[in-house]
Amino acid sequence: MTIQARASVAFALSMAVAIGACSTPMAPPSSAPDAAVDTGTPPLETLSWQPCESEASSSAASQECTTMLRPTGPAPSDATPISIAIRRWRPTSARAALVMVNGGPGLSSRSFEFAAARLADRGIAVHLVDLRGTGASTKIECPAALRTPASCLDALARNEALARNLTTTRSAEDLVALAAALRPTFSRIVLLGQSYGSLVGQRVAQLAPTAFDGLLLDGPFDPVAATVSDLDFVAARTVEGVLDACAARPRCASRFEQAPRESLRSTLARMDGGHCARLAAIVGAPGRAALQRLLGLFVGMVGAPSYVPAIVSRAARCSEADVQALGAAFRSVVGAGAGLEQEPLTALHIIRSELWPDPAAVQTLRAGLADASAQRGILDTFGRELPAQWPLAARDELHGRDASSAPETLLLVGEFDASTPASGAARVARALGGELVVVPGAVHGLAVPLLTIEPRVPHPCIESLVRAFVLREPRDTRCIDAVAPLDFDGTPEGAASFFRTTNAWD
Repeated sequence: MTIQARASVAFALSMAVAIGACSTPMAPPSSAPDAAVDTGTPPLETLSWQPCESEASSSAASQECTTMLRPTGPAPSDATPISIAIRRWRPTSARAALVMVNGGPGLSSRSFEFAAARLADRGIAVHLVDLRGTGASTKIECPAALRTPASCLDALARNEALARNLTTTRSAEDLVALAAALRPTFSRIVLLGQSYGSLVGQRVAQLAPTAFDGLLLDGPFDPVAATVSDLDFVAARTVEGVLDACAARPRCASRFEQAPRESLRSTLARMDGGHCARLAAIVGAPGRAALQRLLGLFVGMVGAPSYVPAIVSRAARCSEADVQALGAAFRSVVGAGAGLEQEPLTALHIIRSELWPDPAAVQTLRAGLADASAQRGILDTFGRELPAQWPLAARDELHGRDASSAPETLLLVGEFDASTPASGAARVARALGGELVVVPGAVHGLAVPLLTIEPRVPHPCIESLVRAFVLREPRDTRCIDAVAPLDFDGTPEGAASFFRTTNAWD
């Protein structure tokens, strides 16, 4: 998979978080196996933890690993067990357990290690789970899945039972079983799901609303209204929202001869006529698609939306210096997704089985792509025709529905989230009766920022809200009011990171 394809996959969903907490200190977790509790989907064995290491070694908490055996599926013919890999950071005195689930689909939990170590140092026993089909858990490997889906048919045939059960519901059942195994040790267990992981968290609430004591959804995926196929247009609306914010600020607006949105529209039209052809060569997309793709990728990056107006301004001029700066910006965003550990077959299989519309809807989307302000290449990356033999997983009765009951739920979303927009998060919050926090100027991934040039910690306000929710301490969302809006001037450090210049605009 090319770096650009990896970036498209990583930007696709990387979804939500569910967390839970405890109000009183409890005895430190024992190294003895966690006993299983019957919740209807018990693990096949108790959990036996062994010492292990990770790159996040700065934490004072001990690190342990285990493997949970789970049936491939509910049918008797699918009873062959698969392995679910789990790592945890166990502080000396844990006041609550947190189970963290990454998004993608297909992302492993490895990119959560830095956050896990920080939370463990604050008295939380953090458990990172590689969902089935990801990381160190049982998976079907086919590195070329996104380029040549037909090359995966032999692997799918050898693992037919797993392919049929590589679904959101089966992953949710695995998490219910994990909660049951942890329950004798921890009185407070919270689930944190980011991006696609938030959809898994909502499915857990559908299956067993009391399995976890709290649910934290970071970048909440709307199970009723959203599909991955429309993310190109979500990115376009996000870019337009950023440009509208620029238009409302006299200093930013003064950098354009016309309204920022109109400047983008006219520049896109000129690029179809050959304007800024060198940018098209760098991005690897013809005409306007080059700028659309650059903006679509850029708007999902932590710290990057502030620089969207500068990109539009530079593309309109397209001097030699502008081309060099825009090329550096493109390389910076595709490089940010390259470090994420993701299984392409798992991503493709789950998206096309559960998160993709019918062919007629896809054709309508493709027809509207040329006029969009931005795109990410989602339709190209995941929309290739699949062989007729591809064993798409069946959609069950829980698909496309809200949970009718859920534990205490906190939802976090960025104002400029280009994967799971705030409007969808608001609808999910109403459906679950949860508390929604919209963070000004922020993008996708708040509790664990993933798409960054270098590792970053969450904003102090977000980190305090997450910690308070997990530990069931008083939380004050008024700190959000102090979060600064987008700064369209940027900083010298940001300009250097993205554009390799000292000024983002010139």
